[in-house]
Amino acid sequence: MSSSDYYKILGVSKDASEAELKKKYKKLAMKYHPDRNNGCDETTRKANAEKFKEISKAYTVLSDPDKRKKYDMFGEEGMQGMGDGPSPFDVFGSMFGNMGGMGGMGSGIFGGMKQRRPPDNSKKASPDVYAKLSVSLQDAYRGIEINKSLPRDEKCDLCNGKGTTLPDGIQTCRICQGKGQTVQMKRMGPMVTQQISTCYACKGAGKTLRQGAECKKCKGAKIISNIRNYKIKIPAGSVDGDEITIKGESDWIEGYGYHGDLIFKLELTIGTCNMKREGINLVITRNISLVESLCGVDFGIKHLDDRVIRIKYDGIIKEGDSLLVKGEGMPISKNKKKRKTTAKAGDLVIRFKLLYPDELDEERKKLIKKVIPNVKSLDPRNINILPEHYPVLKKKKVSIDEDKEIVKETFNFTESNNNNKTTNNTTTNNNGQTNNQPFGNQFPFGPEGSPFNTNNFPFNQNQGGMPEGVPECNQM
Repeated sequence: MSSSDYYKILGVSKDASEAELKKKYKKLAMKYHPDRNNGCDETTRKANAEKFKEISKAYTVLSDPDKRKKYDMFGEEGMQGMGDGPSPFDVFGSMFGNMGGMGGMGSGIFGGMKQRRPPDNSKKASPDVYAKLSVSLQDAYRGIEINKSLPRDEKCDLCNGKGTTLPDGIQTCRICQGKGQTVQMKRMGPMVTQQISTCYACKGAGKTLRQGAECKKCKGAKIISNIRNYKIKIPAGSVDGDEITIKGESDWIEGYGYHGDLIFKLELTIGTCNMKREGINLVITRNISLVESLCGVDFGIKHLDDRVIRIKYDGIIKEGDSLLVKGEGMPISKNKKKRKTTAKAGDLVIRFKLLYPDELDEERKKLIKKVIPNVKSLDPRNINILPEHYPVLKKKKVSIDEDKEIVKETFNFTESNNNNKTTNNTTTNNNGQTNNQPFGNQFPFGPEGSPFNTNNFPFNQNQGGMPEGVPECNQM
């Protein structure tokens, strides 16, 4: 067709309205789309494909008021020099949505499909901005006001966020022809699919800056970065993860109605303090001597607010014991209190680590044995055989190794959060005697936990026990 009649191709009159043009195009495009003609012979398929192109070209011209006016005046020759225009499938995609390929799935694929448009954020706040704020444990305990400076993206005040100050500095995007979307066609065998995506050039706006018309202040970026100074009040008792919000201080982002919030997230550091926080409690570890362990302690602790708290305790302190000073932990703010909690603060926990002397001479050892009372051992009987028992054992022909080399080895134990519970099993032997020991019949050295045969063990009650003057083994 050397000179096409676009009105005749679409089957409309020359005074057809935009709605009539669109209705006719939809009907013909659905009829001649390549995916609707997969079952036809090759000749018919090629003819229908050519018809599909003609329909798309005719609609592209007549649906544009400027092009239609020029076409009415000069005919198809007036369209020369205006390029080939958009792809037939682009036209089809703009009409039916983001699924142009029929894919053998029938007309249902077009039902209700609409073009994706950029979301309207004009009534929304720009996304919140998060920033980390490191605070020492001491400052978090007492509460403090911190000065902080951060950069913030703001709308360029010279071009008012447009990127240009020139009236003709903004033009229709040449990549998407102002639609804000591009269409990519993919053919897989007989099936043709299309993917509609946001235009990479205009980011969906449909308009771009004309080269050379950029704002002199922001260079076309539409934003400028300014340093903002903030005074941030850290409430007493703040902990890791607490958030402090400053309203309306997030970055300006084009398309959003107003600024979102700037949110500071707290990170507590130990700093120079030797205390640590566990929940609402403050914990400190102190080394004590063996004398302090047995006779009590009397010392002072400088608290985080520079007060000195006297710790006086006259009882015996064992390895791993803790003392509690009520109400001297982290303050509890009103918004963090539970409904039934009246406490204003957590507790100060003092944990103790016992220090032993590296060595003792024989004279001090004898003195300690006289001064410190002998505590009855609760160890299982197989590891509680005393030296005074050896003569009796030898008479019973029990082998005793007395010359083994014994050396000291240091182990590093890690604390475990597991709550290990030891159950004391109560067992009764054949003579009706009750024996409270932690292992009972489960102990691997035989019945009643004995390392020897109970009938032949030299301290069995049936054998008369220990000779006079020799103390019995504990738990035997």
